[in-house]
Amino acid sequence: LTKMIPALVVARGFKIIPQNKEQYDVVKKFLFSLHKADPITALLVGTRELAEDAVWSGNGWWERIYSKKWTWEDDPYNVKGNEIVGLKKIHPLTLDYKRKPNGEIEIDADGEFGPEGEFLGYTQTLTLLHNWQKRDIDKRRICHLKFKSIGDEPWGISDLESVYKTRHRGANIEDGIADKPAQHIYIL
Repeated sequence: LTKMIPALVVARGFKIIPQNKEQYDVVKKFLFSLHKADPITALLVGTRELAEDAVWSGNGWWERIYSKKWTWEDDPYNVKGNEIVGLKKIHPLTLDYKRKPNGEIEIDADGEFGPEGEFLGYTQTLTLLHNWQKRDIDKRRICHLKFKSIGDEPWGISDLESVYKTRHRGANIEDGIADKPAQHIYIL
């Protein structure tokens, strides 16, 4: 299952049809920033990996990497010379929505993710040598893929979760039966 769905995502291939020369140049530059020799294969492999993450964890994440560092005040879409130079895969278990101290997802007045007036939408938590480190990520940099969700839930649902829970319950039942002392029935 974790290999089949991602394989179907990229199985048919795709066509990129720019409307003009300027769009063609931008797309070509972006693709060659992913891989110098074989950009289409790099994009297909990256997309398949993103889909695999979305299947097993419910969510697949990429962070867009830009050519220049920019501040929160800058609009990354309008900064001259600041172009996307790559996509960084983020482990699904390290990324979460920016949350309040009580655990609620921070949402601004417009219903967008992140604190009011800021573009911080996500927090990545990493452990490096048993040392917790956090970094906030601007939501304009994140690409999110999910296949299944319930209602307006922003979080995806893993395809494997139901299988895991069913097997886990079965194992608990088996353990309960194994721990029960043997009862002898005597027929007279």
